[in-house]
Amino acid sequence: VLGRCPPDAVWFTVQGHVNVIAVADMRDVACVVLVNDVSPDPQTVAKARSQGIALCGSEATSSELCMRLAGVL
Repeated sequence: VLGRCPPDAVWFTVQGHVNVIAVADMRDVACVVLVNDVSPDPQTVAKARSQGIALCGSEATSSELCMRLAGVL
């Protein structure tokens, strides 16, 4: 993600720890989506709020969500 994620991207991840938000902030990610029903820890939620990064969640896998988005676009 650090090397390839473009600004304003949506990042699908299974990692719910606070370092995800630090990386998202460095790359100017617009939204982090936790997939596979992963729950963020409280520090992650607080950091996302303070950095203005949208933090969402889904029971779906990243592949399923990408296919759904491709169908909408």
